[in-house]
Parts: sequence; structure tokens; C-alpha cells
Amino acid sequence: MRGLLLIAFFVLLGCQSATHTKATDSDVSMAELPRVLAGMQERSDLLQQLHGWGVVELRWTDAEGSHFEQGDLEFWMEGSDRLAVRISKLGDPYFWIGTDGTDAWIFDLSERPRRLMVDSMAKVRAVGQTGGPWLSILDTVRMMRTGLGASPPPSLEDVSSLESADNSTWRLTFRDGADQARRVRLHVDSDTWRPLQLELFNTNGTKGITVGSRSSRTKRVEIPNRSSLGSPIVSAIMDVRDDTATDTLARFAFEGLTTDLSAEPVERLFDLDTLRASLRPEVEGPLLESRPVDDLSTTR
Repeated sequence: MRGLLLIAFFVLLGCQSATHTKATDSDVSMAELPRVLAGMQERSDLLQQLHGWGVVELRWTDAEGSHFEQGDLEFWMEGSDRLAVRISKLGDPYFWIGTDGTDAWIFDLSERPRRLMVDSMAKVRAVGQTGGPWLSILDTVRMMRTGLGASPPPSLEDVSSLESADNSTWRLTFRDGADQARRVRLHVDSDTWRPLQLELFNTNGTKGITVGSRSSRTKRVEIPNRSSLGSPIVSAIMDVRDDTATDTLARFAFEGLTTDLSAEPVERLFDLDTLRASLRPEVEGPLLESRPVDDLSTTR
């Protein structure tokens, strides 16, 4: 309703006499907002289920120094809350990162003892960007969804500005749905609604997370019973950088993506007890605290 009123307002402005103030370029851009959000919503609706695979590079720094890991990537998304990411080497799981919307977890199987770190999503949201390197890695992986254009667009009320960055790109600035004090600046392709760049600004105005997906290489998502020409395009390479952490980067190179999850063990992918029994961590502790391995509780 507000979008229709906004459009009607500018139509009325056009009917006023020439002595009235002329609409600014910014005002004209905001008149396009309902159409832009509708395009982003249509894309998001097509990608509520997603299975993808490729290669990933992870870089991060913690108390033990700088780290670099590269491996095969496979991930599953279902709805707005459930996400599972497996990073493996030579077929063996190395990291497993996931959330069912209630809890979030990271299995670190890269060395002995094998570790599981888990906390509630309520705590994760409350802590935000101050939870240490493991939470930083979780955040960068979760931002992959936004970079693919699978996250719902902001509400009309949350958008503070819409600008035409060039002839083929819209730039939106809006409140972060998870934290109303934070701001998001998003560039999207005006024809395909593909996200090109996203910047998350923290409450103090500093840049938090940057997602870049301007790669000239693209992939089309396979959707059953839908022509490939009508399927969403995604960047084949995506960088997610946490600017609040030291040298933290996730680089995703996608080889294939499909919305068909019919052959996937979906329920087991998002069930922590099932994953715990399969991956057999030797120690377990909280995700939000950086604690030495010796201080973590031994699993049984």
C-alpha cells in the first residue's frame, strides 16, 4: 500500500504547475523502489531451496596465528534459516558449518582432537561481530546466501535510499533486518536482480562484512521444469570478507547449483544429533568463546 501511495504522490507532482518544486533524481529513484523490491523478491522465491558445490578458500587469524584452508565445497540451503556447508579434502570432511535456525555449529575436523562448537542463534545474534574468529567464519558463510540473491529483500519501510549507480545497477541502503542499528548498502543488477556487492556497516558506522560478486564468470541455477533462460544467474566466484577481523576471507568458486533437493538427505543435514553421531567430535564447547582445547568438555 505504501508503495502505491508513493507512486501516486509522484504522479500528482507531475500534474502540478511549473511553479512547484521539481522532483529530484533521488525522489524519482525512490519511486522505482516497489519495482526493485518486487524483482529481488521474485529471485529470492526461486532460490529458497538450493544445493551447490565447488571449491572454497578460507583465511583467518586467531591466537594461534594465520590460517589458510582450501577444499571441496558442498552446501545446502532450505528456507531462510537452514544452512549446511561441508568443506572436505580428498573426500573426507574437514569443516562442517551449519544452522537449523535455532542453533549454529561448526565441526572442526582438520586436526586432533576433532572439535564441535555450538551455540544458540539467539546468542549469535546478540553477540554480533564481537564473538571471535569462529563466529566470524560462520558469518562469512551465512553471507553467501545474500551474495547469491537467495535472501529476501528488505521491507519498504527499511529502505532509506535507492539510487541508480549506473545504467545497469541499483544501489540500495537499508536497515539490517537482524539489527536495526546497522546499515546495509547493496548493489544489484537492474535486469537480473543479481547482487553485485554488499557492504554491512556496524552500529558505529564502520564497515563490517563485504560481499563481492562482480565476477564476469557466471552460472545459471538449475531449476526442474524451468527453462535455463529463465533461471537466475549467479556469479561463479564470490568473496566474503569480514572487515572487523584480521585477514578473514571466504572465497567461493561455484561449479554447479540446483534447487532440486529431492535426492538429498535434507533432514539429516540439519539435525545436530545426527551430525554429532556421524562426525564423532572428541571435544565439544561453545561457539562464542575462544577457549583452549584442553578447556573444552570431552564428548561421549
